[in-house]
Amino acid sequence: VFTGKNIISDGSLIGLFKCDLWYVHNQPDHSFFSKFAPLLDGATTEIKGYVRVDLQIFTKGDVVKDPPPRKDDLEINQNLILPPKVNPFRPVYQYQLKIYAADGLPQMNANLLANVKKAFSNKLSDMADPFVEVSFAGLTAKTPVIKNTYQPEFNTLITFTEFFPPLCRRIKIQLKDSDMTTTELIGTHFIDMNDISDKAERRKGGFMPTFGPSWVNLYGSTRDYSVSEEHIDLNNGLKLLGKEEIFQLFATFYEASMLPKKLGDSPVQFEIVIGEYGFLMKDLVEKKKKDQSEDDDKLYSESKAFVQSVTAPVKPLAPEKIYYYVPFGSDKPCTHIKFPFEDQRRRHYNFSILKKIYSILADLSDFVKGQVITLHGEGYSQVFISKHLEISRCALQNVIKLHGSSRHQNYHGVRKTTPCDDRYLKSIVQASPHTSSSRVTQLAMERGINISARNVRRCLSTEFKLHARRPAKKPFLTKKLLQAPVKFCHDMKYKTAEWWTTVMFTNESTFQQLCGSGYNYVCQPVGERLNPKYNLKTVKHPPSVMVWGAISAKGRCYLS
Repeated sequence: VFTGKNIISDGSLIGLFKCDLWYVHNQPDHSFFSKFAPLLDGATTEIKGYVRVDLQIFTKGDVVKDPPPRKDDLEINQNLILPPKVNPFRPVYQYQLKIYAADGLPQMNANLLANVKKAFSNKLSDMADPFVEVSFAGLTAKTPVIKNTYQPEFNTLITFTEFFPPLCRRIKIQLKDSDMTTTELIGTHFIDMNDISDKAERRKGGFMPTFGPSWVNLYGSTRDYSVSEEHIDLNNGLKLLGKEEIFQLFATFYEASMLPKKLGDSPVQFEIVIGEYGFLMKDLVEKKKKDQSEDDDKLYSESKAFVQSVTAPVKPLAPEKIYYYVPFGSDKPCTHIKFPFEDQRRRHYNFSILKKIYSILADLSDFVKGQVITLHGEGYSQVFISKHLEISRCALQNVIKLHGSSRHQNYHGVRKTTPCDDRYLKSIVQASPHTSSSRVTQLAMERGINISARNVRRCLSTEFKLHARRPAKKPFLTKKLLQAPVKFCHDMKYKTAEWWTTVMFTNESTFQQLCGSGYNYVCQPVGERLNPKYNLKTVKHPPSVMVWGAISAKGRCYLS
């Protein structure tokens, strides 16, 4: 909205409003009617007024609907153009962007112009005059032009005034080259507001737009300059112009086998390649050197002694003349390449840290928490649960720890037994505490109760507090029983040599009187460990007996 034109001026800006097409397209029928758009002048945080508009987006085949009848008594605050689920009283903020520097810019002028400048100034300068232009919410601002440099330092603060959350989702940053007649676009980068902010309330985790300081990658056409400028349209974003560092790729070859027979008559070499670096083709090497800047050529020549992309030729061998192998032996060949590559280490470090924090503090939904508790209570491992529900192990362990999860608790899953069935299970173990869970399951199945041994143990422990424990052993050892083994050993110790000459054969063996049941667990209440009802008799009816016997020349040998 502008002021009226007159002879002296074309009018000044009162205020403007801008929104992305996605907002209008997301409305019902891709349109809205009789909505008020707030106007801002871009310099102050005050609203300059409202304009009432109708906006529609039509595509091929859409049916155009007539607007509803207009009403003059509409409330402005109730009919504002707003983002979805946002309070109508949006605050106005100042968005500040700090442009620090740029690096690795391509040549933007022809060599003829460079020679002309060299003739006048007697020195060869960089063929680029860069500046940065930023556009957001209908407003555009730019930094000063830095002359004759490929590494400009801008150190400029750009400020925009706009609502939060805004109706414009992207900030466009363009790096341009200034010429005498026109400006040329070098590269473009977009910052999405949804990636650097959250419109939720601060107490619910929302935060204002925050980004950097960080290098951003610019995308444009190829780096080689031509007067025809046939690829100038690509400067809106295809070719990566990122900041690079020198890295080294190292590889060791341990063995090489099952080579085809056609390679057996000539020596074999192995080569590692990354991108265009590592090839031995002369034309590719010359092209690479031509495209590189002087600094890259110098660095590449200095580190050339540390570049070896091909192994030494070795003739393969074939024991059976079918497949060949390379006899490396104990000396394994190594290859290494130094190459420029975009340095993303800091970004990866920060991403890993944030991912770790998110996995620990992730707010899982109540449904997912219930699934975790149920699966863990049924005995599934944490690895299976994390893969099945696609959540991190840290978040899984936090849920288990927070809810005091245990495999012997019932987490309100689907009951498989009725209260009457539970009382029947209790009556079995109360009548015979030494009955195993497998036997209880068998008795329940005979009665028509479909239940597993795991659920039997969980039901008895959670519903009736009858935990399966190892029983206390109750020995029935009288004074006579304690003295009898000692007397037996004493008699055998003092047998004479004459007596032992009559013994032809002696041996000992174990006889099982009862079938072994492993650990003899018993279902007992808490505090009833020493109750005779839940004790295990160990002497009166032992499960096994050790018997020692002998055969003598005079017949049966006595044992005591």
